[in-house]
Amino acid sequence: MKIRIEPYTENRVFEVTQFNRRLRQGGVRFQFPDAIVPEWLPKVEGRSLYQEYFVAVDEDDKVRGGYILKHQQFLVGTTVQEIGNYQLPLSEGTIDKAYATVAMLLLTHALQRQKLLYALGMGGKDRPLPKMLSAMGWRVQTVPFHFRVCHPQSFLRNLSLLRERPAWRLLSTVASATGVGPLGILSLQASRRKKRTRLGRASTEVVTEFDQWANEVWQAHGADYSFVAVRNKPVLTVLYPGESKRYYRLLVQVDGRPAGWVVVLDTQMKDHKQFGSMRVGTIADCFAAPEHADAVIGGATDFLEERGVDLVVSNQAHPWWCSALANSGFLVGPSNFVLATSRDLTKTIESCDAAFERVHVNRGDGDGPIHL
Repeated sequence: MKIRIEPYTENRVFEVTQFNRRLRQGGVRFQFPDAIVPEWLPKVEGRSLYQEYFVAVDEDDKVRGGYILKHQQFLVGTTVQEIGNYQLPLSEGTIDKAYATVAMLLLTHALQRQKLLYALGMGGKDRPLPKMLSAMGWRVQTVPFHFRVCHPQSFLRNLSLLRERPAWRLLSTVASATGVGPLGILSLQASRRKKRTRLGRASTEVVTEFDQWANEVWQAHGADYSFVAVRNKPVLTVLYPGESKRYYRLLVQVDGRPAGWVVVLDTQMKDHKQFGSMRVGTIADCFAAPEHADAVIGGATDFLEERGVDLVVSNQAHPWWCSALANSGFLVGPSNFVLATSRDLTKTIESCDAAFERVHVNRGDGDGPIHL
């Protein structure tokens, strides 16, 4: 069976819809985009941040798979380089073993287009894609998951993890009804919360857009990290446009000067797989000098708590940002958010950071804070 990988064009739209239908019938919930032009990050002349769609087509011109390649500039050490993000690889091989080779063909095609490639998210290290990447020599690591409970009663009622087993379900119900659970959670968080290291007087304000101050923060502190996506005003305006009502953009100042920023969400869930019907605040993206991470996380946490969310969550890779979350009373939970870097990208990062200790990655570096 011959399979070819090609750009997604108008003449493949019908076959993509049929491919998606077969996936749904086979129990796969992910779907390849119907539109040939990316809605989120279309390719625009003069812009280095964009997505491309590719499909796998067989000898009968039927679509048997596809993937998205996001192009974005990263600062690696002291050099700005174009890096690829391997997104949403879908293969008919997940429901029909006759197409088992499609997944490898998709990945091989992506690596031919961009050797400096990474994948992010993927549902945990035990999932098929991370396992395949690990077998191919990619560096695979879990990005820590942090959470802070604001309303313990709602948390205990809704958290599906506590309801997966009968004993845990009973425990969560009893703890919620008696108040033992809420008091225990609040006490545990309070015991871990430390005085925030702000190195000055901090303030937080909601802004409608990123301005010149974003460029200044980026230029001053980009080199503090070994691997970080370029986060200047033009890029942030594309990722988090001012007209979008989904995001809250917060500017954090220390002693009256811009020290960093954070992008947060406030989402009312409904029968969510992990969060039930809680109101969840998400610290989706952030940037600052590492020493100002406490001020940024503290400002974001206060903002979301004042809005009345039940839970605040965040995935952060950099130790300074993980420490800042801990200092704001966040606990660490099981993470299904994984970073995988290709052999070439791994070597490039290791040349300036052998242990990946200064890598700054969060949900803003993948396909966005989907499902949140």
